[in-house]
Amino acid sequence: MADEQSDRTDSKTTLLDRRDALKVLGGTALVGMGVGSATGQSETESFVIDASEATWSYVIETTGDVTRVPTDGEVDDSISDGTIQGTVSSGLAAYELTGEVTALTMDGPSTFSFGPDAGGQLKERHEIAISSPTEVAYELTTTGEITKLTDVGKLSAETENDVIAENDDGTYTVTGYTGNGYGDSYEFLGSVVAFSPKDADANVTLDGDSISPYDLVGEDEPSQTLAVVSQTEISYEFTVDGSVEKVLDAGRNSAETENDVIAENDDGTYAVAGYTGNGYGDSYEITGEVSDFAPVDGDYTLYLDGDQIALSELTGQESTDESTESTEDGSDDSTESTSPVIGGGDGYADAVAPTQATVTVDSVSELVDALGSASSGDVVYVDGSAELDLGSRDITVPAGVTLASDRGVDGAAGGHLYTTSVVWPLVYVSGGARVTGLRVSGPSYSYREYDADAVDMGLRVTGSGVEIDNNEIWGFTHAAVRPAGDTHVHHNHVHHNPMDGLGYGVSTTSGQPLIEYNEFNYNRHSIASGGGNGYVARYNHFGSAAVDHVMDMHRPGGTTIEIHHNTVEAVTHVQDSGRTEAVAIRGTPSDVADIHGNWFYNPNEPKSTPEGWDGSAITQVHTSSWQNVEFRNNHYGSDEPAPDIGCPR
Repeated sequence: MADEQSDRTDSKTTLLDRRDALKVLGGTALVGMGVGSATGQSETESFVIDASEATWSYVIETTGDVTRVPTDGEVDDSISDGTIQGTVSSGLAAYELTGEVTALTMDGPSTFSFGPDAGGQLKERHEIAISSPTEVAYELTTTGEITKLTDVGKLSAETENDVIAENDDGTYTVTGYTGNGYGDSYEFLGSVVAFSPKDADANVTLDGDSISPYDLVGEDEPSQTLAVVSQTEISYEFTVDGSVEKVLDAGRNSAETENDVIAENDDGTYAVAGYTGNGYGDSYEITGEVSDFAPVDGDYTLYLDGDQIALSELTGQESTDESTESTEDGSDDSTESTSPVIGGGDGYADAVAPTQATVTVDSVSELVDALGSASSGDVVYVDGSAELDLGSRDITVPAGVTLASDRGVDGAAGGHLYTTSVVWPLVYVSGGARVTGLRVSGPSYSYREYDADAVDMGLRVTGSGVEIDNNEIWGFTHAAVRPAGDTHVHHNHVHHNPMDGLGYGVSTTSGQPLIEYNEFNYNRHSIASGGGNGYVARYNHFGSAAVDHVMDMHRPGGTTIEIHHNTVEAVTHVQDSGRTEAVAIRGTPSDVADIHGNWFYNPNEPKSTPEGWDGSAITQVHTSSWQNVEFRNNHYGSDEPAPDIGCPR
């Protein structure tokens, strides 16, 4: 094929090669231009029509294949049997051709190029805009020529403070400055190969679509680590417009494989929903921007790459403390709940104040010595800021002694007794003793398969007349609390005790403990009984996360079980997303299991004849008919029931 040829027509014309080999389709022949027919070679060559200034019609006949090349022009054409008929305006039309060009007719003033190098004109034309709500100085470099756009309103480039320079290597660099709601726009050929600063408070669009500075230049955006940490308990959600992955090796701030969920939205962003707390946190490796963090107000701390940041720095959202908003006259406009404090903590009326201590300790050795020398009536008080790692040691609360801390006193979380070892149990509680206001935790926060070598326990009661109240207890594979006799377990937050086959919040084995006003969540069974007379469970709230059925009585079925005025939010369990039973009586009570006045979010009412593990809110197992199980006046489903149904609210 001849070298690239270029010319301009001013009226309807027909192009002929220098050997007069082209068929004349109309117009005036232009002879001797060297446009030429193909020489029979099969190499692909380009034909480009530039109609930036007007509309041009054309017909091109060839003996080979024709492929349309996408361009920025407004092209309307048809291709059949090697013949192209079309019009183009406002830009380029381009084709890749093989074989011979036998005829060409064009109508309209424009510029054309034909030959092996004509495709050089096909560098993509783009528009880029840079704007900022604040102020930004920037630089960008393109492979092709770049020009200012000065007629696009608030996004117009400036004639003075935006400078374009051609570099020695043929690239072009813009040095610009904009902001305060305004922007700069440019048209350029080729691509952007450099942009800075990439982390500026700037909005960049390419051909009308928003793009990050990293994507603009084809670089991977550096990731950051976001950690959500809470001393209490929090469920949270946020959105990421880039990528997000869980960080599972960040120690106490590791995300969970089960109860932290990442889902892709329809718009390509990612939604993260998680649950953490009790001195632990969740971490994520993210790229892009974080938005829509909820809750805006909450007892949590955010860290970005290890540095504490405010929510406003992360998302631009301003947090407010609505509970302490004041009216214009300075008075407190908050209202105080008159309901009992389910789960204890803030507002719990019977918290033990530091002034009631017989002795206050803030080390393991001091705690062991104080308990060893305490007598009935003494109060051994763990300092509220203490974090005491008991290791493989267990401790005993002597008869009649109170082991206390300040959970709920002026919003305090309570002193923390914990172990990362497997201990059975961590705390023995003798008859007449009280354990109150503490945080007690073991090493097993996440759901795990049964492991006989990893069975541990939190508090084990060894006598009667024991009170366990206002504590937060988690992380034990067998049970958080094993009461005995008439133990009173009340106003505690018991959660994340989830081992397969075990994993109990409160596990009763003797007597008939009273279990009331507690907050339970993410236990395999929050209340279980393997023997004894049974238990009374009333006025408790059970959260939405459950590993298996929520309340339980093992075979042979106990004597008397009373389950009334509880709220159970769990509808599915985490093992296989199956429907979870709120109450499962696995045997036949010798007296009765009386279940009434409860609010079960599970909408499946008990069947007329129990069918074992049937997904109903209440079921009886190992029997073909209801035997000594009574249920009445319960509410099924998540819609609000009558005020006297469920736990106090």
